[in-house]
Amino acid sequence: MITYLRLILLSTLSSSGLVRISSLQAMDNPYSEMHDLRQGQNPAYITKSETFVTGTSKFKYTISYKPPQNPTSFSTNNPQQNKLPKVPHVIEDGLVAKVTEEELKSFKHSSASGIDTRHEIEDPSGWPYCVHGHLMMRFGAEEIVVGSGILVGPNHVLTAGHNLYNRTKRQWPDEVWFSPGRRGKNFPFGYSKGSILLCHKEWLDHRGSKKDDYDLGMIILDRAIGNEAGWSGLLYAPDIFFDQWEIAVTGYPGEKGSKDYYSTQMWEKGTRAKNGWFSSEVIQYDIPTSFGQSGGAIWRQWPTPVNPDPTNILTIGIHTQGGTNGTNKGIRLTKKNLSGLPSG
Repeated sequence: MITYLRLILLSTLSSSGLVRISSLQAMDNPYSEMHDLRQGQNPAYITKSETFVTGTSKFKYTISYKPPQNPTSFSTNNPQQNKLPKVPHVIEDGLVAKVTEEELKSFKHSSASGIDTRHEIEDPSGWPYCVHGHLMMRFGAEEIVVGSGILVGPNHVLTAGHNLYNRTKRQWPDEVWFSPGRRGKNFPFGYSKGSILLCHKEWLDHRGSKKDDYDLGMIILDRAIGNEAGWSGLLYAPDIFFDQWEIAVTGYPGEKGSKDYYSTQMWEKGTRAKNGWFSSEVIQYDIPTSFGQSGGAIWRQWPTPVNPDPTNILTIGIHTQGGTNGTNKGIRLTKKNLSGLPSG
């Protein structure tokens, strides 16, 4: 029988909130290395304790949060907008999507059929899409990389590890921005800057033989933007639980968008899971994706015993790779790779 645990929100603007983050540096923690972007300023860190609803050790989930109201239209008066870099064009550079000034003639996406069956989310400010967001990372003085992420707590964003740490250069970004529900120049919830970056230690170890199976990272934002946009729950469960499930991959493809705002349209594709998609650490699928979608959620809406709302959101994985052969890949959420992350 599932034991129902009380959801407790602790607002910790004081130094006590940092104890929670500092505890991640324990030696047995898979996220023992973190990159601090605060520059002496403490984030308004909000943590949730006892968020996992537990049954057996093979089935656990966190609770999603749907705010009482969502914006009915995009905000165009956000004073922070002008501070963000433009995204004129995006090119594929290894695993990441890099911003470039050069105008491009054509783009490719990854799918089994060669036909792009994804569709654009016309109103990403509404539930359940408002928890998905656009990421921008600045490496060094000029290099800008874009990606996707999903809110899984008040100021917790789950994404791909390669968005946050370049293994080839052994480099963390100097700045990170997250914009939930973004569409072009419109920011329905504004944006937040990353304060603390976390990656799985297997991803940080360039010598690891299975490092690509741990391409997972988390951003602690400087403000609790999830209190306005909401956030997704997280789920890990046995393979049989996902048999024939309807799942979707949502994110920000690099080739989608208008002039000056490539990569800033939210697109997705949903389909029924097929036999063999789920292995112990990864999910492989024939859902079309393209560069820029890295870090986007593999998810579905599903009512839970604690939250019977059919629009409840659960994330089961993070998209990380696409290939021209049509086999795309994401990191599956497991007990092992979720242990040590801040409560979300």
